[in-house]
Formats: sequence, C-alpha cells, structure tokens
Amino acid sequence: MKKSLALVAVALAAALPVGAAQAHGNVAISVDTPDFGIRIGTPFPVYAPPVVVAPAPVYVPPPVIYAPPPRVIVPAPVYYGPPAFRPPGHYRKYHKVKHYRDRDWRDD
Repeated sequence: MKKSLALVAVALAAALPVGAAQAHGNVAISVDTPDFGIRIGTPFPVYAPPVVVAPAPVYVPPPVIYAPPPRVIVPAPVYYGPPAFRPPGHYRKYHKVKHYRDRDWRDD
C-alpha cells in the first residue's frame, strides 16, 4: 500500500506542474535521472544567434595616371627703358651734378 501510495504521489507531483507550465510559458519542467528528481523553475536560457559582422566592402580606387604638363619654350621678354635725352659728350659736363671730387678743374 505504501508503494502504490508513493507512486500516486509521485505521479500527482509530476502532473501538477504541467498545468502550471501551460499557464505560464516561461516555466521549465524537467525530470532528472538516475537520481529521481523533479526540477521546476525558469527555462534554460535560449541565447540569440551570434551577430555576424561582415567586413565593410573594399572598393579599389581607379588608377591614377599622371600626365606632366607639356613643355612650353618662350623667349625671355625684352624690356625697353624710357627714352632719355643726353646731351653730346662735350656738353655733358655742364649739366651733370657737381660733387667735390668730380670737379673739372684742379687746385694744384
């Protein structure tokens, strides 16, 4: 009698959490063997799949072609000074600026 009563008690204990599990979806029921035991609690964690990180796409830049500028040969410009009046050589000594050392006579 004790044996049948124990089996009924175990069956009843195993059946009671089934109603609770249907009412609450986040309750886990498991029966562990060979050590007979009933575990009632939160479900085992279900982890999300790992995030797949794809590397950024690599775009190859277009090739750079360097074209040097064409050589241009230009002659140097010719600069002409403004027109100037110069008196003849014998007349020039009277119109130039006189300095002490540039005088036309001698003191000896």
